[in-house]
Amino acid sequence: MATVKIHCPNCHQEYDVDQAELGHDAECEACKKTFVLQADVESSETPPSQNMVVESDDDIDVSNTVKIDDKEKLANLYTLARREFKIGNYKDAIWYYKKIIMDDPDNWEPVFVMRFIKAGHGTQKWENIADEVSTFSKELDETIRLIEKTTDENERNDLLSDMVLPSSLEVCNTQMDGMKQILDSINQLNTWNQENREILIKNTNSIMLLYEKVADLYRKYFQKDRTTYLDLWKMICENVLSEEIHHRVASKIKRLEPNYAVPPVKEIPAVRNPAIRLVIIGISILIGLACLGCLIAWICMKH
Repeated sequence: MATVKIHCPNCHQEYDVDQAELGHDAECEACKKTFVLQADVESSETPPSQNMVVESDDDIDVSNTVKIDDKEKLANLYTLARREFKIGNYKDAIWYYKKIIMDDPDNWEPVFVMRFIKAGHGTQKWENIADEVSTFSKELDETIRLIEKTTDENERNDLLSDMVLPSSLEVCNTQMDGMKQILDSINQLNTWNQENREILIKNTNSIMLLYEKVADLYRKYFQKDRTTYLDLWKMICENVLSEEIHHRVASKIKRLEPNYAVPPVKEIPAVRNPAIRLVIIGISILIGLACLGCLIAWICMKH
């Protein structure tokens, strides 16, 4: 018997059912809500019709509708979104979080997670890495502010240690790895130039600033976990290309480890302009020819 695709109107979970089952009640395995089996009239990428949701307690014909409590619906959406996020199914996680934003626009989680997915797992252009990291850093500030405002200390620390700070570190690590891969390609293609040098410095320092922010947050909220933030600060000192950032982070380390041997600031050699290089070569040749001419003239005079 032919099967058709249907979607739960509450959580959008997809099912394949026999046509003979259409019109019957069924319980969604994902969100545990009861709904009427009806063939989809839209693509599975499109949210289900809102006409399927009834929020009133009035006596009405429920043959084609499902009554859903808003709080339960929201809780189910969060459960599904977190499940998809945890297993790395980011496309579906974003879909659920977008639905959540419609009903819970003031919550920090949907925006933070979607920004994390974009910054940590999106396709970034070499020249846009610094801007993307900076945008994520601002979103991290707002997330911390909202968590501070809406949770107690225990819940706040759980959220930070289990989700927010590890995700932020993952963004840093992913961006650094991605940048190194792009840099390898640039070197292999022999397209290294002054513009790429400037982008490299900008990208690296932007990522190091985010590393520093995450390390400082670990220091603020989990002061006893010295190894985590000290190791991050030391990694920054070893890789940052900014004297200002280097000096600031080194000072933090020195306050905790006075004997720490601070490494020098890494430098990226300047790239000479090819035109200037040709001019220098040309001038050198002319000077050489002039010297040779003088030598020949002197020899002729001697003879």
